[in-house]
Amino acid sequence: MAKKNLPQGIINRLFGEYSEKRLVVVQTYDEFLAREDVRMMLTYASLRIAEGDSLALRLWWETTVKEELQEQSNIRFVFVQREQFDVPDDIAIYADTTQFVARHIFPRYKWALIKDQSIGTLNYLYQYPGRVSIDELSTHHIIAEYQTSYEGAKEKIENIIAEWDKLFAKIKIDKPGEWLPQASALILRALEIGNLSALMPKVDELNTLFQQHLVERYASIISSTTPPANKAPKNVCQVLPFIGKQPKEDKLALVVVDGMNFWQSQMLVNSLKNKYFDINAQTDVIYSWLPSVTELSRQAIFLGKYPSVSYQQNSSSESKMWEDFWLSKGFINRNQILYEHGSTIALSDIYKRVAWVTVDLDEKMHASDDFRYLHAATKLWVEEEDLLNNIGDLLQQGFKVYITTDHGNIETKPSRLLSQPEKVGSPSLSKRHVTLAPQASRVLFEQDHRGEVLQIDPASCTYYPTSNHCFSNIPMNVTHGGTHFFEVLIPFITITKE
Repeated sequence: MAKKNLPQGIINRLFGEYSEKRLVVVQTYDEFLAREDVRMMLTYASLRIAEGDSLALRLWWETTVKEELQEQSNIRFVFVQREQFDVPDDIAIYADTTQFVARHIFPRYKWALIKDQSIGTLNYLYQYPGRVSIDELSTHHIIAEYQTSYEGAKEKIENIIAEWDKLFAKIKIDKPGEWLPQASALILRALEIGNLSALMPKVDELNTLFQQHLVERYASIISSTTPPANKAPKNVCQVLPFIGKQPKEDKLALVVVDGMNFWQSQMLVNSLKNKYFDINAQTDVIYSWLPSVTELSRQAIFLGKYPSVSYQQNSSSESKMWEDFWLSKGFINRNQILYEHGSTIALSDIYKRVAWVTVDLDEKMHASDDFRYLHAATKLWVEEEDLLNNIGDLLQQGFKVYITTDHGNIETKPSRLLSQPEKVGSPSLSKRHVTLAPQASRVLFEQDHRGEVLQIDPASCTYYPTSNHCFSNIPMNVTHGGTHFFEVLIPFITITKE
């Protein structure tokens, strides 16, 4: 059973546990929903918040909410009234109205004692509600106990670094399956104590080796679309051919989680194991396509071969590729094949091959300022009932479930902007890579960006910022498209019931 968490408690207060409305207009008598950290937390829980008077509601409705409500999404909307007014009739039919009082979420605590605490502390208190009212002395004791534990954990970063040094004293960089799971576990531990920055110099050293490995070996790694016999695929082009080699009588499901880092996949597996005690999960490491962007790497997954640069990314194309692959096998009918894109899967006993693409985590990734925020958002995501129930339903109906992603993600640092001439005509472009147009001068580009970019294939016109830099002169958020092992090395998870 998923652990109680503060954002879900707030959502239940705002929307009710059983409401199907995705818009709520709120009257509030405190400033809790105005706190920046509260709003950030709720944003990662797929809530969008606005505030103001009736005109502000009308503008928000016409420019954002009305269109978004037509989409199949788990995003919900909260409008906080700054003065009381009647909700217009055309909006009211889509909205609930409610009152919100923050202290009601903590009925056992004196609100005046806890209202200014950090989100981490409030979340801890929410998970420890007590059976009777908690007096002032006990409240201070509980808060102090939590904060002492947290501060004590911070001191253990030296232990994490020591374990990292031991792990990478001797490393076979060309065998990421032997080192990435352990490295990601240490990264997760550093994230848990809020001190990844202390570990990042070690991560940078490892990535320097990895990028050299890509220069030397990536072409051969990605050269084949034929997976090894009885082993996991090596790259995204081999995913479908690998699944296609499984016994034809098996029920097989492919879950593609857009934009999932390897350390995030470890959080997902742990959450699945906590909810379903009768599953086996094996995680292998595979390579994304480069550039590590959705329109190329996810295309490679569903195409089962090298992607096309002229491809237009959309769910209809993915659905057709998924169907075409299985129909080409000759032993399965169209009505036995299902492709779903969204938050839920409509399963039926007739289906033998199921693909489900979810972009919820990718949206959280692009909304994150850094890994600290993304880690917090991922904690919420791995507890979402739709996610866990979808995978659980597949297992319950006898499917072998494969979970992978199209690319990972990276917390970036600003470098400098690409010039307009450098961008014009580029067939592929992100903050983490640029493919120069045919008419562009590679010589001039390399002179202008000397020491700032690298190439994996010297014969190509594609360049990547070094390390975790991006083509921007201002602080960026978490993104993807480059050559860092956070972006390129991705999970391939096989889950079966015992």
